Amino acid sequence: MEEEIRSDSTIGDDWITESSSSLPEVVRSPEQHSEGISDIENAMERMVLDDSKTSSQLKRSVLERFRRTWPNYLGTQNKPGIPHEFIYKGKYADEIHKECLKLAEHLHIPANEAQQLKKVIGFFCEREECRFEVEWMGIIEMLIPFLNSLDFVYNAFYAITTKYLPRSTTKGALCYHLMNLILQYHDPALSTHLTSHKLNCYDFAHPCFASLFSGIIEKKSLYAIWDKYFEKGDPFLLFTIVLVFMVNCSEKLMKMNNNDQMVNLVLSSMRALSENDVDDLLEVSVHFLSDTPPSIKQDFQRGLFGSRLASFEKMDVATLLALPVDPRDLIRLTTDENSNSLEPGFNFFIIDARPHDDYAAGHLEGSYNLDSSLFVEAPEQYKMALSGLDAYRDASRHNHHLLFLGAGREECDLYLNMVIANFLQQGRKHVALVQGGYKALHQLLASNLERLEGHNAQRCKECRTDRVDTEVRASGHRKTSWISGMSSLLGAVKAGAPALTERVLNLTQSTRAADAHVATSERHGKRYRNERSVFTLSDSETDAENIVNPFTPSPSTARPRKLSEILAQDDILSHFEGVEVVPDGVGQKTVNCYLALTRTHIHVLHQAEKEGEVITHARHAYGSVLRVSSKKKLPEMITFKFGYTTDDGECKETCMQRFILPRAGDCVKAIKMSIVNLQPGLLF
Repeated sequence: MEEEIRSDSTIGDDWITESSSSLPEVVRSPEQHSEGISDIENAMERMVLDDSKTSSQLKRSVLERFRRTWPNYLGTQNKPGIPHEFIYKGKYADEIHKECLKLAEHLHIPANEAQQLKKVIGFFCEREECRFEVEWMGIIEMLIPFLNSLDFVYNAFYAITTKYLPRSTTKGALCYHLMNLILQYHDPALSTHLTSHKLNCYDFAHPCFASLFSGIIEKKSLYAIWDKYFEKGDPFLLFTIVLVFMVNCSEKLMKMNNNDQMVNLVLSSMRALSENDVDDLLEVSVHFLSDTPPSIKQDFQRGLFGSRLASFEKMDVATLLALPVDPRDLIRLTTDENSNSLEPGFNFFIIDARPHDDYAAGHLEGSYNLDSSLFVEAPEQYKMALSGLDAYRDASRHNHHLLFLGAGREECDLYLNMVIANFLQQGRKHVALVQGGYKALHQLLASNLERLEGHNAQRCKECRTDRVDTEVRASGHRKTSWISGMSSLLGAVKAGAPALTERVLNLTQSTRAADAHVATSERHGKRYRNERSVFTLSDSETDAENIVNPFTPSPSTARPRKLSEILAQDDILSHFEGVEVVPDGVGQKTVNCYLALTRTHIHVLHQAEKEGEVITHARHAYGSVLRVSSKKKLPEMITFKFGYTTDDGECKETCMQRFILPRAGDCVKAIKMSIVNLQPGLLF
């Protein structure tokens, strides 16, 4: 498969220099040309180093070492190369041809060698079914000294672009979001400064990520970086190499306000890197990587690196407030006996930001409780708690990284986000957040909950949620048979009472005049006092069947939430499953629903498309309940009238809703007790 470039190649002067290329001036000697060896090989043999020249020069022995070792580092030994007869005719052929000729002209290499470069890129695009990216030409330029073996060049190019370059390097790509989180983790003050100037890591890191520093760092230094980078075999070193350059410029950057000057400062520091600095650069980069939560490698590997043909789940990290830590790693690092040998020197100071009652019902051993709600609800108490946290950490764990653990529920972690943002604004380094919070941690330890300190299944919210989940699943199995039973019930009513059946089927389509529902003489007087009960049971024509609904709640645009999480909340006293009867054009339809009762409100939850999830459709205060009625012959159907009372004592109705509930009696009783508890005077 190996294709050789014959001795008729002609190479001009300075085809690799510090500014545009990096090989020395070529002294040609025809008698040294031999079959199977190109002018590049002969140039390597006759290379003479001249320390007085500003251009960096490479010895043949160094290139030969790369030729021997890189296949081992890159894993390309015995890999097939490009078929000899291959000609790329894809949609990017013209663009690739143009760029290869441009590179050949720039480096003064003959056109036939440019054709070999076109083969390399074209075969890669065809194999990976991907578009051509012009930044790849920087990688190709670095591989030109090895062009005597086209297979070597292709396999090296393939390995570099799939193993060490992020799959996507366009603006907004995953790699830049992760780079920003890593910078924030190690230097939050610099990250905040750049963000305030609307600069992000794309502005600094794009040439680094797109072509592995080619075109920025002087070639002799870059070959040395590549050699060590490939030897270590960790693609995430790319992030910490960029981080080192940014942190080294941090002090100057913090004093600057011009965006272009800040970007140029960092890029200039990269251009100024000498070969003698490479060892120190890699050493510091390795240190930074070892000081970064190891979760990033498991969480981001598939999304960042690999073949363009590989399928992977897209990650939404643009909204992450802090570097995420996988709860599995947290368990391993905090509870496994061998954790110290796995990650020497890496420890977390865990800040459990849940309310104290939740913390007391179960937490990780060694975690510190800092109730994030105090940040807003009791600022002075929060400051005292934070002072205690800092004192404790400084005394015993000052080197440990800060890891926040929230509840794992969006509605419960709003204050947590404020606390983390405050920590970062203060310039506190090494701040991370457990993905999924305590909820995810609890799920992972479900079969081994004794590893949680002080776990109490009766008080633990997650355990209660699990119990509700079981109940919801059980009720789901009963739903079909229950609906079938309700259909039979409606059928029986239809057979025995045609007049009532017509009202049940038509529901709210009454033709009675709208002004007849409240007589003028009955509009005034104290609400509920000396009137018939708010709760009625009858079959009269003057009740709910004949009311025209002046308002129908519109479907909520709120995001679906898990029913089990809602029902597990402390303020939910009881809930009732059923269906709501709602207008649908000229007719009606039923929607699966739940009525969730709190001390002060009735929450109407509609079943979402995904099983187990609901959307809040309506929310009514008990004080807005004007009447609750049901039918003797169909007690499962209850009708609510909601509204308000004017200063004159007149009742204004704003909404009516109907439900069919298997436990309608229990529901009405619970609502009645809640109204009485809020208005005890109704009993007298």
